[in-house]
Amino acid sequence: MELFKNRISSGELDLPKNILIREKVPQLKVLKRAHLFITHSGMNSISETIKYAVPIISIPLEGDQQINGIRSCDELHLGIRLEALKTSAEVFIDTIEKVLGDEKYANNINEMSHISAKYNGRVEATKLIMSYLSQE
Repeated sequence: MELFKNRISSGELDLPKNILIREKVPQLKVLKRAHLFITHSGMNSISETIKYAVPIISIPLEGDQQINGIRSCDELHLGIRLEALKTSAEVFIDTIEKVLGDEKYANNINEMSHISAKYNGRVEATKLIMSYLSQE
C-alpha cells in the first residue's frame, strides 16, 4: 500500500474520481458492483472474484498468492498478473484498460463463475462429509 500511497501523493498516479484506493473495504459488497478487481490473489479473494464474475489484476506478494496469480491469470486468463515492484504507473494503467477493454477476460471469468456455481463445492463437500459421518 505504501508504494501506491507514495505514487498518489507524488502525483505520479492521476486517478479519475471513479477509481479509489483504500487500505480496507467491504470486499464482497464491492465485488457485487465492480467491473475489475485488483487483488493480491489470496485464495479467498480468487474464490470471491470467481463467485461474482469480476475480472482481475493480480499483484501477488507472498505465499500462495504467486501460484494463485499464475493459475488464475496466466493459465485460466481471468485477468492479468503484474509484479508489484516492477510495475510502473503506465503499465498499471495500460493493464486496467486492457482487462476492461478485452472481452476475453469477462467471458473467461463468467464461464468460471458458472462452473463454480454449477458444482457448488462447499455444499457438495459438506454433503459428502455428512454422508460419510452418518455411516459410522
